Amino acid sequence: VMAKDRQDNTGILLITGIADNRPLKDYLVQFFKNVVVMTFPDHHSYTTDDIRAVEKRFGDLPHNAKVIITTEKDAVRFRELPDAGQRIGEYLYYIPVEVKFLDNAGEIFNETVMNFCRGGADILNLQESAGPERV
Repeated sequence: VMAKDRQDNTGILLITGIADNRPLKDYLVQFFKNVVVMTFPDHHSYTTDDIRAVEKRFGDLPHNAKVIITTEKDAVRFRELPDAGQRIGEYLYYIPVEVKFLDNAGEIFNETVMNFCRGGADILNLQESAGPERV
């Protein structure tokens, strides 16, 4: 965690193309006073015009220290654009994606996939094994 004065003087541009960015924004505002959000639709395919809009919004942040934060999923999509990395790459940071299963559903999932790969189980039985609340 950054020193308090650094947190207050850092401008954060949060860019998301996810269904619900509130948890990510809520997390960031715990640490940074100046968070500006650019929201795109879930599964958005970014365009050169989107990158220009990001650059403009980023340039408009009134802070000397500023960064762009996005999800790992969106960072991958940015890399697919020509010149995006050169234009915003040095300011771009991402939050890694981590998958966690409830209870022992991760073990059930892994066993089901391994059995399927060995030819011993039908992958459609995964839903029955994991239970309806975990699908």
